[in-house]
Amino acid sequence: MQRSTVGTSVVLSVGGMDVPPAERASVESYSQCARARTTIRNYQSHLELAAALAQRWERCALPMDSGTACAMIAALADAGYEYGTIRNFVSALRFAHRITAHPDPTQTLPFRLVYEGIMRTLGTGSPHRKAALLREDLHCLLEQAQPHTVKATQQCAMLALGFFGAFRCSEERDIDIEHLHPGDNGGVRIYLPRSKTDRFGRGEWVYLTPFEADPLICPVRNLKRQLALVGERSGPLFRRLRGQHAITNARVEIKWLDTQLKSLARRAGMPVAELGTHSLRAGWATQAVFDGLSEIEIAAHLRHHDLHTLPVYYRPGHRGLNLRDFLFRDEQDAR
Repeated sequence: MQRSTVGTSVVLSVGGMDVPPAERASVESYSQCARARTTIRNYQSHLELAAALAQRWERCALPMDSGTACAMIAALADAGYEYGTIRNFVSALRFAHRITAHPDPTQTLPFRLVYEGIMRTLGTGSPHRKAALLREDLHCLLEQAQPHTVKATQQCAMLALGFFGAFRCSEERDIDIEHLHPGDNGGVRIYLPRSKTDRFGRGEWVYLTPFEADPLICPVRNLKRQLALVGERSGPLFRRLRGQHAITNARVEIKWLDTQLKSLARRAGMPVAELGTHSLRAGWATQAVFDGLSEIEIAAHLRHHDLHTLPVYYRPGHRGLNLRDFLFRDEQDAR
């Protein structure tokens, strides 16, 4: 059976809809804005994998029958993929079939049985979550940055803001200078036009205050240095570099922060494989628990709308505190 193409055209197009030619470009443009860029990239990656498997088995990838879909997720589980990756793969298949108006093979009972069997076998947790970086760890990282270079200035600013702002990597990358506003007591207010939990652009604010106990990791101090480096009043806050000493006008690549964090961690003798950009966000949440912040304060800074999401961000290693006990301690005390 001939393989159908599933890839970029499926993810970004309006499929087989009968759209007047004069408005097709506009419809295509708006459809591309319906999902975040990272989501689209993930869909593309999973659909390319589905196409490769379908070609190997000489099966049709789009539309896909339920048996082929079952075989694919079973093959992924046998190959050692985690449940989270398989779940995202299924989401991509579902999206590709829905947008092209084909029957969804993931909604059949045989598929659900195989999928639930994989869930029970693998478990739905993530054993490989990135470790949390605490304030003392952040200090160790910034100590490794080579002094008096453009690269070091941007490294320190991105890491300090990423930690104290608890930003997602894409949020921090997309900060423009116009988004920065003076705050109280020498702090800074940062406006986020949109984020993962604000898909429709209502806008959210992140407040940063000086951390005078350790000037090296102070987010406001590092932000001021980055602004002096950029030397402009508009455009991207974080930019692509040429070597150690030259800065361009282009926005920094989304993978740059992860690369720099791991480079500094390697110099500091930290376990690089356990760290990533999410270590900063999880690190702030974990540090906030140690500092005695309430669950409401932590959720507000993380921009979470559901308190039950917080436990996955608390990663103390072997420090012996359970966040669920912390969050619901009032209920336990009342019993």
